[in-house]
Amino acid sequence: MTVSLRAWRLEWGQPVPIPGVLTLGPAARPNGVLNTAKRNAYNNSYNFILPQSWLTGADIKLEAEVNANSAVAETNYANNKLTTGNIRTRTSSPANVGIVLVKAAGLTPSIKSNSLHTNMIAYLRAVFPAAKVNFWYKSGGAIEANYDYRVPGDGTCGDGWADLLDDLEDIYDDWKNRPGNAFIYGLLDPGVTGAGGCGRLGEPIAAGKLSGNAGPTLAHEMGHNLGRSHAPCGVPDPDKNYPTYLNPQGAPYPASSIGQVGLNVSTQQTFNPAIAKDLMSYCGPEWFSPYNYLGVLNRLPSTLTASSITQETPHVTINGRIRDGRIELPRPFWVQDKPQGQYDGPGEGSYGVSLRNAANDILFERRFEPPTDKLAEDHDVGYFREVLPYHPETTAIVFMQDEQLMRMVLVSPHPPSVHLLSPNGGENWQGSGPFTIRWQAEDTDGDELSARILYSADGGGSWDSLAVNVKGEEFLVNAGDLPGSPEALVKVVVSDGVNTSEAVSDAPFSVDDKPPLAWITQPPNGTILYPEQPVFLQGLASDPETGPVPDERLQWRSDLDGYLGEGADLAIPALSAGAHRLTLTAEGAIGQEVETSITVIVGLSPYFPLILQ
Repeated sequence: MTVSLRAWRLEWGQPVPIPGVLTLGPAARPNGVLNTAKRNAYNNSYNFILPQSWLTGADIKLEAEVNANSAVAETNYANNKLTTGNIRTRTSSPANVGIVLVKAAGLTPSIKSNSLHTNMIAYLRAVFPAAKVNFWYKSGGAIEANYDYRVPGDGTCGDGWADLLDDLEDIYDDWKNRPGNAFIYGLLDPGVTGAGGCGRLGEPIAAGKLSGNAGPTLAHEMGHNLGRSHAPCGVPDPDKNYPTYLNPQGAPYPASSIGQVGLNVSTQQTFNPAIAKDLMSYCGPEWFSPYNYLGVLNRLPSTLTASSITQETPHVTINGRIRDGRIELPRPFWVQDKPQGQYDGPGEGSYGVSLRNAANDILFERRFEPPTDKLAEDHDVGYFREVLPYHPETTAIVFMQDEQLMRMVLVSPHPPSVHLLSPNGGENWQGSGPFTIRWQAEDTDGDELSARILYSADGGGSWDSLAVNVKGEEFLVNAGDLPGSPEALVKVVVSDGVNTSEAVSDAPFSVDDKPPLAWITQPPNGTILYPEQPVFLQGLASDPETGPVPDERLQWRSDLDGYLGEGADLAIPALSAGAHRLTLTAEGAIGQEVETSITVIVGLSPYFPLILQ
């Protein structure tokens, strides 16, 4: 039986036909007659790829008709059509996710040929309401973060996760040329003991393990980043506004039900609302409900505007936690240049942090309120991070609760000195190395020193973070993950707790150019597809020099059907019958190409009876 789909665009409330009719034949859905219950299985339902011309940002109506040409005899043709209500289409801006590999307990996650990595990326791209999700990978390989990732059992992630998130906050700050709508996600090896992931409400920072559930974990934590609370399943204090969805008979679905059939378009997996749970809960199988899908969508801007370049002035970044009535300051403060005026707000809350001079005059004060809700809002209870315009006359940084002094940090009179020993000009880093960055740092006040290491591939025009909160005076870097450049520079920034100094390579050195890394994320290798079944190709490539490879430099081919198209996401109405070797070719910024391939089979699976004698 054939099924046809038509569309109308609503202009001034009136339907205007959109040219074209989509039709699928019997081979697209081989499993018997149609009924409502079969929506829960992809292969029992007809699935259309909507043309881009139908999705223009205006409201549309769709009409599906089965047996449109009356080829199959029926006793009742009147019930063959179904028209939707108004469907609103819109375009959100791309989400940009910076992946940071984390080395902990001697384990570093592998991403180059790892299905856990490709599955994680495919899941986020399928479930997230963004027009596109771009993935960036930190230069220089993994950061070392040997923290205790076991949870304390009080509803929080624990200090180890909080320390890692602080490291990622520093890396986010150092990502000076980051695109709009950017997030940082730390990725740990599944062998690290502890919880599966942790994120911060309203801030673009999260982390999780590269496990079999890495995709839902990444989407869940990014949901926290975009203001979403926990859905009511598996948590004692959930989002009280989460809706109760009703099934077609009018009875309530279980708590945290997604309320309607969900579909992962790339994997063709469906999610039955009778059992599927919202991914902001702690239950599964996980998929987004309309409630949280729209909540995330409404937090993503529809367009990204380039920020105007402003003058930068010194600012101090302060990380801390409030616990049991005490201010804890587990990491150094950093004084760095940031855009003037961006952090001038006075804030609000019962806590305050102020910069004071020698006469105890307040030079600047910020009020704040750390998160206190352990489950519904944020895993990282009591955490705060404040960026304040820094005044050179500051001699103390004072923390208050209302009018009560909680803690005072004195600013030592002398900044540290730092001298970069290598690389300091003329070196040639060929291959992966590792190569050693060495520096010499001293502080006449005897304060403990911490360092941040940055790398520039454009002669100092922009910088990428290599490491944060480093003790000692050397750091090993994997040059296989560095952008190639004939004018590379290294910067070492050292803090004595507040005062900050830096040293840069005296002259450029060279680093070999690298080809991009490429992955096919969907469909999985060895997938069997039905004839006439739409095929969704997804892949990505990351260029060490420029980040995500743009669509026009991603080319798809089949050894049977030839050139298929370009782009990270490509919808093919159908492939010809047979075994296809699908190849994604990615071209880097300097012309280097890399290929990756999978095999899929188009045709019904053969059945061979087994005869025992």
